[in-house]
Amino acid sequence: MTSINVRLADGTQLTIKEGDKYSDLVKDKKLEKLAPLFDIIDNTGGVDGEKVVNGQELELIKTAIEKMDGNINNYDIDKYCKDIIESDNVETFIKTNAPVKKAVVSQDGKTSQKAFNQYILNLGQKYDKAELEKSFSGTTHKISSGDTLYRIAKDALGEGATNRAINDKMAQIAVLNNLKDVNNIKIGTELKIAGNVSTKGTNPGTVPVGKEAPITGKESKIAVSENGVDSSWGNGEDVADHAGVKKYTKGEETKYQTEVDGVKITGDTVEEVEAKKKAYEEAVVATKPADEADEAATARKAKNLEALKARIAAADGNVEAIKKATDELKNPDLTDSTSAEYKALVQELFDTKNPDVIRKLLVNAKKEEILEVANKYGIVASSKIDISHLNDEEIEEVYTALVNKAVEEVDKMNAEEVLDFIDNLTDENHYLPYDKIIEKFPDSPEVLNALGKYMDDGSTISEANKLVLAKNFMEIDADGNVKFDPAKLPEGVYTRNILDYMLPKNCTEGEPEKIYRAILATMNQNSYDFLSAINNHTRSEETQKLIKEKIRTFVLDTSKAGSDEYNRLALFAYRTGVTDNADMLKVYNASSDSMKANIINSGFTLGGKLVVVKSGDSIDKIVKKYLAAHLDKFPQLQKSVKSDSKKWTPERIDEALNDYMQDFRNEIMKELGIDDPKKLQERQIIDLGVINWSKHQPNWFNYNLFY
Repeated sequence: MTSINVRLADGTQLTIKEGDKYSDLVKDKKLEKLAPLFDIIDNTGGVDGEKVVNGQELELIKTAIEKMDGNINNYDIDKYCKDIIESDNVETFIKTNAPVKKAVVSQDGKTSQKAFNQYILNLGQKYDKAELEKSFSGTTHKISSGDTLYRIAKDALGEGATNRAINDKMAQIAVLNNLKDVNNIKIGTELKIAGNVSTKGTNPGTVPVGKEAPITGKESKIAVSENGVDSSWGNGEDVADHAGVKKYTKGEETKYQTEVDGVKITGDTVEEVEAKKKAYEEAVVATKPADEADEAATARKAKNLEALKARIAAADGNVEAIKKATDELKNPDLTDSTSAEYKALVQELFDTKNPDVIRKLLVNAKKEEILEVANKYGIVASSKIDISHLNDEEIEEVYTALVNKAVEEVDKMNAEEVLDFIDNLTDENHYLPYDKIIEKFPDSPEVLNALGKYMDDGSTISEANKLVLAKNFMEIDADGNVKFDPAKLPEGVYTRNILDYMLPKNCTEGEPEKIYRAILATMNQNSYDFLSAINNHTRSEETQKLIKEKIRTFVLDTSKAGSDEYNRLALFAYRTGVTDNADMLKVYNASSDSMKANIINSGFTLGGKLVVVKSGDSIDKIVKKYLAAHLDKFPQLQKSVKSDSKKWTPERIDEALNDYMQDFRNEIMKELGIDDPKKLQERQIIDLGVINWSKHQPNWFNYNLFY
């Protein structure tokens, strides 16, 4: 096999030939994601170590790409490479195992494409297409490979645009161009870019580019009330002849109260309370019967919705009644989330801005996303909520209320209760008060370990508490030396998460520096974690530069001690471009012979001068391979080869080099310090850089004559 043809998912056909350089292949945007795989195949697969495709490697590359069905971007190449590294035999693994497909996510990197697309299309309902057409000034964008609608919208808005503004601009473009799937746009499509336009029902021209116009909020028709009288009214006393009703007095005021399934119904008279209780109990929600017809289901669900409204009204907007009603709203067997009446009720509940009610409606919202999350994940199933009327102050008010409510709850909990609280986070959003929990339980490994599962929300944790959390995964001896223990990490959390989410961004001195070094020292045990942390899990270019510079300094400092443990880290740093050849030469010179062999096998060869002897190698084979790639050592032959490439085929060059080795083998061996060419040992290091090639120049005229 001298070449392979590869057809990618977009129809592109690529040809890879023997002799192609890996560095040239990955310059092609279509193949750049395969760079780690090429590197592994070259260094572990049977291999020349020269970053040039040979026949065996070509076969492995073909097999790997075929197993991806040409959809390179849809597979987790890093995970695949990690599995290959950990396998016993690279060639066997590639031939028998397909890489794992990536989870298909949207342009925000975390939401499913389906949910993200629906979110953007929902936003688009705020805009009138006719107004968008009027706003169109002729600006268009032709889709090319690698374009995303998110990037196009961001570029249209310019620097400083918020995520909210970018999403809105995406929605405008989608409406203007009749897009049904914002995640997939055909290459070659020419999109109209909407100009500055307002949402439906607002004054045109009032929304500046990249910003939200503050719109006065509106009050909900539902007034949320507390669940019964508070403790200041005392314990109450039973009312004669009215079972379950109690009388409460405070000063000259009198209240009567009864309870239905945890909902406390209150009124000014016994008769009022009992009437409300009857209305509440008669507002029955009917469950789905067997073999129900579609028309009957629609009617039943409509009645259920009216029953839930009646319950809320009978309980005077009691917060517990609303929370119970919300639970039933979420059940698609009980209500129809697509109906206008359903959406109107949910809208009223959302507009109450009551933290207990909204906690029942929202899932996993962060401060800056609280309203977007409502649509992105679909508040209460798939309902469409109009959130445009809430301004920034009201968003802040809602968020603060949610956090304060959670802090109040945590403040009353013991360690066991807070563990249950954390474990139930996936059921509804409690707006986890990290700092409050950490400050209350700084010495509880169980609590800190439970919080570790949510490190992807670590940006809300203060810098001081990041260190508290990080220490839970550290061992600190009596002298204050820190050792990172990855075995203590919670399930699903990796070393790279520690680096990205928990480490203070400016680790320069004191305790943060110790933790930083402990993490880096541990990272050398797992190249995948290390590579991911550097390439994929840093939040900004500035942070990435800081991390790389810190690692470079750390690598050079620790390599002076000649520690193989730290030099493995240096090797991974070299593979990611954190250190250069000059840095790596210092590390190489300070390494043991065994580590030097590992470094060379991983690609640090100083232009091929450093060679590790493999089974079956000979001095002739090693020197010939080097010279075939470095004919510049022999200017006369190089000139002849360039002037007559048809005559000087690889086979003829190999014949000439055979004669050359017969003429100069002894001199070369002497400079290499080798007495017997038959006594080469596996993993022995040959440094061809010590040879003075100018002293070993043959008469290339004779070679030209005979070859």
